[in-house]
Amino acid sequence: MSIELIAQPSGGFRLGDFLAKSFANPDWTDFRAAVAFVKRSGTKHIKTSLEQFSKRGAVCISAGIDSGGTSKEGLADLLAAVADRGRVCVFHNENPSTFHPKIYLFKSDTAAEVVIGSVKQPPN
Repeated sequence: MSIELIAQPSGGFRLGDFLAKSFANPDWTDFRAAVAFVKRSGTKHIKTSLEQFSKRGAVCISAGIDSGGTSKEGLADLLAAVADRGRVCVFHNENPSTFHPKIYLFKSDTAAEVVIGSVKQPPN
């Protein structure tokens, strides 16, 4: 197992880069994600590659709408990219807490890669 840090927002290798590279990888047959918020500022970078992936692989995305962090435009981008070939589920937490995951999984029958977000950097 290897571990690689993806530093947002100013790192040399960012989450959008990882997603685009992974969507283009023909070895992956399944993409799953659970994210707290979806905005066009993010979806505009992956919409086309997600659409291409969904034509050959399974897609299931759960997106939260708590705390007003998700935009209609971002959800529309995901729905358009996945169309009827996959699933986009919208989640609202009725409890006082916020649905706040950041998990991205690419897998095949023999391998997988996962990104888990919100790792807090230690103080200097």
